[in-house]
Amino acid sequence: MISLPILRSTVENTFICLLPCDDDAAVLHETFDLLFALQAFPYIKLPLHVTLYFFPALTAEKNLEASAWVRQAGATSKGPIVADIEKVSYFQKDGHDFVYYIPVFSKQITNLHDDLFARFKHIHTDPFDFVPHLSLFYPASNLRDEEKKEAQKLYANFQNITFDRIAFAAEKGNGTHFIDVQPL
Repeated sequence: MISLPILRSTVENTFICLLPCDDDAAVLHETFDLLFALQAFPYIKLPLHVTLYFFPALTAEKNLEASAWVRQAGATSKGPIVADIEKVSYFQKDGHDFVYYIPVFSKQITNLHDDLFARFKHIHTDPFDFVPHLSLFYPASNLRDEEKKEAQKLYANFQNITFDRIAFAAEKGNGTHFIDVQPL
């Protein structure tokens, strides 16, 4: 468990997320060398995580609420979440490949998101539907068909991913800073 002093000012780009267990994260990290062979040379945002809820900006009071929610979720958890996965997919932004990801499926993940939405929708609601996913990489350009096939092959043997921590984090500059991390 990690708990840092709660931020006392408004913070932008905070989110509540799930973190994969160390074993699954290690296997996912092994694929990165192969990903860098892609001509579109991807940018990888670490650590790998599934965003449950995003907040564009939170006041100090709302930081406390989000952190309390994470602590409560950790305390009442029935253990790690095992999510089924499907083939690699991608989101587009303005007609360009934006992020490649692994879709994750678990009723527990959906329930956590729904609880967060009920609790925090007065602060922020995304303009798109919740798609539970583990972001893999952000390509520098659209992947060619053969590169998409290579990405599929890299993750073809993955059946599921286990998430054993829930976190409240902030994205600043080129890094993710964890404010509160709780075991599941």
